[in-house]
Amino acid sequence: MTDAAPRAEVIVDLDAIAANTATLREHVGRPLMAVVKADGYGHGLVPAARAVLAAAPTPSEWPCWTRPSPCAPPA
Repeated sequence: MTDAAPRAEVIVDLDAIAANTATLREHVGRPLMAVVKADGYGHGLVPAARAVLAAAPTPSEWPCWTRPSPCAPPA
């Protein structure tokens, strides 16, 4: 007989990430910079980052690594 510890489960709600980012952006009234932790636990770094980008209405608010040249201002 083994005494296995109860398993934990994490549910990442990507729609909530996008909605919370949009709400925060409206409150501060200026562009945001999101920091997404490394994917060390497999929670989905890329999908989480994309959810944050979904709340940025224009490319001028996207991070510099998504623009054509390194950290160039948007056209």
